[in-house]
Amino acid sequence: MTGRALPRLPERWRGGLSAHGGVRLANWLTAPQGRRWILYALLVYAGVGFCVWIQRPGDFAGYVMAGNLVLSGGHIYLDAPPGMNTWPPFFSILCVPLALLAAPELLVPLLLSDRYVSGNFDHLQINLVLFALTLSGLALQARQRNVLGGLALGCAVATKVMAGLFIPYLVYRRRWRAAAYTTVATAAFSLSPMLVFGWQRFWDYVAAWCVVLAAGWGVGKMNQSVFAMWDRLIGHGMVPLGVDAITYVPASGSQLVEAAHISSLLVIAGLALWSFRAEPRDKWSELAEWSVVFIIAALFGPVCWKAYLAVLLLPNAVLFAAFRSAHVQPHARCVIGTVLLVSFLMGGLTSPGLVGKGLAGRLEMASVPTVSWLILLAGLLWFRAHATENIGCNEYPAGDAGGSRPPASVQRS
Repeated sequence: MTGRALPRLPERWRGGLSAHGGVRLANWLTAPQGRRWILYALLVYAGVGFCVWIQRPGDFAGYVMAGNLVLSGGHIYLDAPPGMNTWPPFFSILCVPLALLAAPELLVPLLLSDRYVSGNFDHLQINLVLFALTLSGLALQARQRNVLGGLALGCAVATKVMAGLFIPYLVYRRRWRAAAYTTVATAAFSLSPMLVFGWQRFWDYVAAWCVVLAAGWGVGKMNQSVFAMWDRLIGHGMVPLGVDAITYVPASGSQLVEAAHISSLLVIAGLALWSFRAEPRDKWSELAEWSVVFIIAALFGPVCWKAYLAVLLLPNAVLFAAFRSAHVQPHARCVIGTVLLVSFLMGGLTSPGLVGKGLAGRLEMASVPTVSWLILLAGLLWFRAHATENIGCNEYPAGDAGGSRPPASVQRS
């Protein structure tokens, strides 16, 4: 059976459609870049939509309620509305992921940090695991479980030295036991390869590792540390936005760069000590301090790949929760919202899919991502320094369902 062929459009119409970009749009939508952006749009729509739809009444509302009760430590039956939770206890545990997805405090910080978090999956890096280990160790130590916390934190430090900055932080906070257990665990994990390689081979490996470290990583566009920023600007004299993307640039070796790097670190450390001058009286302050240490540890080493900034999950979560909290003063919420927006937009400017590969590379050579993270760091330092006057009560971030807990300093005593 044959059918009639469809009539062809007049030539002038076909030309008009092409002139109006119809063919070009179709080609872009079927190209890999177009399909990628369509997928991103669908994922954002699904993620945001799910967080809205999950709030609707019905069984799903009961699922979210059950999951929230598990997270808050409440009674999954007695603390629920009468007749709401009719499911077995195991079902309530399964509802925990739904309760987390219903919280904007989880979704929005994840979107704000997506570029750095997803980079760990793209390149199969371990930074997310180390971030989880470090954060778990700190949380355990805050609950006086110093041995387990020290083991978790020490394991993270022995794997990558960035987390080692938390040891002097614990000393500064006079958390002597936590600092001691973490130091001992770090030493034990660091020396444990002797059990596999033997004494002589182990120290031979340590010496070879030091040689590798001394060789450096270069200061090309991929390295977004503060050191690389100063080296590109001072050591190599690169004009911001005036240099095309270069993957590898050898370190200049300039003493001025070293001086600028050390001076920057001293200034940031001084501001951190000033903002930390009072003992944290609530969880807001303690989490802000942890966030500051995470960012400093990532930015002020000799190398900082963007995947290292997966740790921005914590500062973005803390500041976004403060931005949404009715217990934070309106002027503070305005400052926090501005910091989050500016930092996010500046970081997004370096996305090749958004501004093109050429401009994105120029922005990276100009250290725009580094500046965006420094802005976030400045916002955290301001929030911590003014925590007492900006927060109306000792509320926990993300609206802890269990009510206000005792301040961290009280818990430790």
